[in-house]
Amino acid sequence: MTRPICTPALVAAINRDVPRRAAVVWWFLWASADRETSLAWPSTTTLAEALGMHREDVSRATRLLQEKGWLRKEARGGKSSIYTVLEPSPGRCPQNATSPEQVDPVPPHHLTPTRHTPCPRGATQNTEGTQKEHKEGSLERTKPFDPTTVELPFQSDGFRSSWLDFCEHRQDVKHPLSELAATRILAKCKRWGEAVAIEALDNSIESGWKGIFKPRADRNGQPDEPEPLEVFE
Repeated sequence: MTRPICTPALVAAINRDVPRRAAVVWWFLWASADRETSLAWPSTTTLAEALGMHREDVSRATRLLQEKGWLRKEARGGKSSIYTVLEPSPGRCPQNATSPEQVDPVPPHHLTPTRHTPCPRGATQNTEGTQKEHKEGSLERTKPFDPTTVELPFQSDGFRSSWLDFCEHRQDVKHPLSELAATRILAKCKRWGEAVAIEALDNSIESGWKGIFKPRADRNGQPDEPEPLEVFE
C-alpha cells in the first residue's frame, strides 16, 4: 500500500470529516509515512511534543481517525505503535472539490516534519517529473539514511520490533543512527545471537543509552567490550 496522494479532494475530505486537531495529527503522520508502504511509527510522546499537544489529545485524535477510517494502528510490543495512513473511500473524497474556497489549508509548516513539504492549497497529483522539478535550477536534496530499512541479521518479529524501537529511541535522544553506527551495532547483534541482541537493545532503550552492551549474565566473567566511537555518531 502506497501513501495516499495529496489532492484538493483529499484535503477537503479530511477537513470535513474530522475536527481540526485530528486532521493536524493525520497530516503529521502522512508527512512522516514511508511513500511506498504508508507506514509511520512515531510514539505518542513524539507526536505530542512535535504538535504542541497533550498526550491524551493525541490519543483521542488517533482513536477518532481509526473510527473514521483514516488510520490503522497496530501495537508492536515496544513504546510506540505502527500507523498505516489510509485514504477514504471514493464516495467520501469528491472529485469536484478543487476550488480554493472548498479546500482548507493544511496544518502550518511548524506542525509538520521538516523532511517533508506539506501539500499546498490546490495541489495536484505528484508525478516523477514534477517531484524533481520542485524548484528550477536547485539541486535535489539527498535522502537521509533510514536505519529502519537496513537488512537485519534476524528476521523474527521480535528482533525487528526491538530494532525499530531502538531506532526511534536514538531519534528521541537526538542521536539518530548513521549508516556506520547501524552497521556496527547490527554486527554486534549477529555475533551475540538473537536472544541476547534483543535483550541488549531493550536494555539500552530502558536505560537511555546510545549504544548497546552485552547483558552481564551473558559475559561469562569477561570484561565489558569496548564501545567503538562510531556507534555514537
